[in-house]
Amino acid sequence: MRKKVTRHCEALAEAIQKFGSYCKRLDCFTLRARNDVRGFTLAEVLITLGIIGVVAALTMPALITKHKEKETVVKVKKFYSVLSNAYMLAINEHGTPENWDLIGYDSKKGAANLLDKIAPYMRFQEICRVDENCSYAMSDLNGTHYSAYNSGKNNIAAILADGTRMTVCIRDANCALKRGTSAGMSTICGFAMFDVNGSKPPNTLGKDMFGAFYFTRDGGIIPEGILDNTYRPFKQDCLVNKVGYGCTAWVIVNENLDYLHCDELNWNTKTRCK
Repeated sequence: MRKKVTRHCEALAEAIQKFGSYCKRLDCFTLRARNDVRGFTLAEVLITLGIIGVVAALTMPALITKHKEKETVVKVKKFYSVLSNAYMLAINEHGTPENWDLIGYDSKKGAANLLDKIAPYMRFQEICRVDENCSYAMSDLNGTHYSAYNSGKNNIAAILADGTRMTVCIRDANCALKRGTSAGMSTICGFAMFDVNGSKPPNTLGKDMFGAFYFTRDGGIIPEGILDNTYRPFKQDCLVNKVGYGCTAWVIVNENLDYLHCDELNWNTKTRCK
C-alpha cells in the first residue's frame, strides 16, 4: 500500500513540474508578443485626425444642405395635402368658390372670405388680417427683391400651428382665370403662397417659399409649374429665368430641389441632377 501511494505522489510531483515548465514557456511567449506590439506615434495620430477633418469639411456642408432640402420637401408636400383636404371639405359644405363672395382681383376682403371657408379645417395660430405682424420682404431665385403677396395690402396671411405661413390672394371672383390647358387650370379663383419657416430667411421663392397653389373651381388645389401650366412653366420660370414660382409642382412630384444645383432637368427624362 505504501509503495502504491509513493508512486502516485511521484507521478503527481512530475505532473506539477511539467505544468510549471509549461507556464514559464507561456509567460515568455506572452512577453515576447507584447514586446512585438508597436503603438501609433503622436505624428501618425495627428495626420489621421487631419485627414478625417478635411474629409468632414468637404462632405458635411453637402450632407447638411441635402438634409434641409429633404425637410423642405416634406413640409411642402404636407401643406399641399392639408390645403387640398381643407379646400375639398369647404366646397362640400359651402359649394364651389365662385359662390364664396370673393369680390374681385386682389380683394383683401375676398381673400378673407376664402380663408374663412377653409379655416375650420386647418389649424392656425393666427390669422393676420391687418398684417402688422406678418409682412416681410421676399425675393426671386435670381435675387430680385419685392414685397408682393406679403405686403398685406391685397391679401390675407395666416400662421399655421407648425409655424409655417400661408398667404391668400384672389384673382377672379367668378373662377374663370385660365393659366393652363386642363379644366382645373382654366377655372382659377385665386392662389395661396406658402413659406416653410414663416418669416425666417432666406424668404426666397423656390428655396423656402412656394406658390402659387391655385384655388380652382374644377381641379381642387393645383401647384404652379405643372406640365400643362402655360403661365409659369417649370423650365422657363424655374430654370431659365430663375424666378421660382414654377418650381412648386416639381418639388411635390419629384421630391427634390435639384433645380438649385443643375439646369438640365426636365419632366420626362431627368428629374435629378445625378
